[in-house]
Amino acid sequence: AVVNTHCHDDHTGANHLFRGKKLYVHEKELDFARTIYWKEYVSAFFETLDIQRTSNTEIAKDVRTVETPGHTPGSISVLVGTREGLVAIIGDTAMTEHEMKQRELSRWYTPEAKTSVNKSLDLILSLHPGAVILGHSRGIIKLIPSLK
Repeated sequence: AVVNTHCHDDHTGANHLFRGKKLYVHEKELDFARTIYWKEYVSAFFETLDIQRTSNTEIAKDVRTVETPGHTPGSISVLVGTREGLVAIIGDTAMTEHEMKQRELSRWYTPEAKTSVNKSLDLILSLHPGAVILGHSRGIIKLIPSLK
């Protein structure tokens, strides 16, 4: 299965390699993709997969999605329960460790989007993940107790 945390092309560009497999994506993201991409792109990178609309959905044992809007209207994060604790894969809810920890978001975010991102990050941190994987980071952020 494939999970698209959101539908920007740098996160969906390999979808076509998984033709026929399940694609977990928020319905708002499909609508968003249809407004920012041309019809053939949506067809090739989304509709060739078995679309499973998700919001707060269990995908497999110990794997579920939660809504974390802000970066895009239907952004989701993936929560994975492991022996070492919860891992949160948050896509671009925060693109860098600095964004996540300092809450200094790019200037292109509207005030409303910044509020949504901060609420989404608060949600993730309230779940007390032991590690967070960001969409544009080169590693895993191990959370220290003061951030939990």
